[in-house]
Amino acid sequence: MVLLIPERRHLKPFATGAVAALGGIKLGLHLWVNATTPYGFHRDELLYLAMGRHLQLWRMDFPPGIALLAEASRAVLGDSLPAIRLAPALAGTALLVAAALFARELGGGRWAQGLAALAVLASPLFLRSANLFQPVVFDQVAWTAALFAL
Repeated sequence: MVLLIPERRHLKPFATGAVAALGGIKLGLHLWVNATTPYGFHRDELLYLAMGRHLQLWRMDFPPGIALLAEASRAVLGDSLPAIRLAPALAGTALLVAAALFARELGGGRWAQGLAALAVLASPLFLRSANLFQPVVFDQVAWTAALFAL
């Protein structure tokens, strides 16, 4: 009987400083934009807040998790614009950290991890989706976590 033992993979050190700095910039940018924007709520955000207040999980045209998160956010932080948009900003920052972790898993060093985090920070797709309270950024985080688990 032949016993095959997989070779132990050595991961490069995590670029904690660069990723923390870029994550802080991303989170700070979202918080600043949401605190100083001249625009109010997006109409979809108002729908999610209303559905969170009147939960009927069987009659929603969107994933019910967003309504549950809207109600939890409103109960804990209040219903101001920066308070409601804090959860997507945190999810977008988690996506930035996940990109750096992906680069590390693929064998990238600190430079590659920082570049992956910078790509998420500079991408309009990820900037815009993490700026509104909509299911998009939470879908991105869920799919990224699912891929990471593989």
